[in-house]
Formats: sequence, C-alpha cells, structure tokens
Amino acid sequence: MSDERKVNLINCVLMAGFMALMMSGCLSLINFGISQKWLLSWGRSFLFAWPLALVLSLFFGKRIFLISRRLARIGVKGEQV
Repeated sequence: MSDERKVNLINCVLMAGFMALMMSGCLSLINFGISQKWLLSWGRSFLFAWPLALVLSLFFGKRIFLISRRLARIGVKGEQV
C-alpha cells in the first residue's frame, strides 16, 4: 500500500469519526437536552454513525475531493475547469 493511500485511509477513518461524534452529539442534544438520556442516545448514535460515515467517505471521498478541486479553480484567472 502506497504512503498516499495510507494517508487517505487514515484521513477517512479520523474524519468520519470526528464528524460522526460531532453530528450525533449535536443532533441528540437538540432532541434531548443535556441529560443522561442524551448521553446514552449520543453513544448509540455515534456507534451507528461512525461506520456509516466511514463507508460513505471511502466510497465517495475521492469523487468529492475531485469536485472540490474543480470548484476551487472556478474564478481563478487563467485556469480552466
């Protein structure tokens, strides 16, 4: 496995985990407020969200990165999309 591929895989795992943690925490906080029920819900939601986010980032991450690169070139003088 190349170094670039390793970095991409590690990035997918870490980013998926971070986003799953933050999103599941925020959304369950909105639903339950700060309480024991919120903590339990957050934990269950996170355990479901992280694998899902990881699979989605592994399948769609490269495509989304390429779209981002193209969008970043929009408006840059002298470059074509």
